[in-house]
Amino acid sequence: MANRPIEHLTLVDKFKQADQTTRAIMDHIERGFLPKVNDLERLVRPNPDALGQQEDVTNLRVRNYAANVISSDDFTHEQSRLLDDCLKAIDIDVARELGS
Repeated sequence: MANRPIEHLTLVDKFKQADQTTRAIMDHIERGFLPKVNDLERLVRPNPDALGQQEDVTNLRVRNYAANVISSDDFTHEQSRLLDDCLKAIDIDVARELGS
């Protein structure tokens, strides 16, 4: 299904693709993106309870964590574009069937 252009899929397959893509986005955000954002936030936010006990955080380490977040965000946007394409194709098919 994913190898064929969306326009060539049946309406049912377009709905399946949209559903699958929505689930992939949700799973990625919950298990990939948000944990990486939380890791970066913990890295750069000072912990008042551990004053004097915290290790120094290097610029390189912050950049690496930020790069992980950006890469994860890129994947999220990629999947969102795929979902948008699916929904537009569904809208076109439904309008055609309804004679709009």
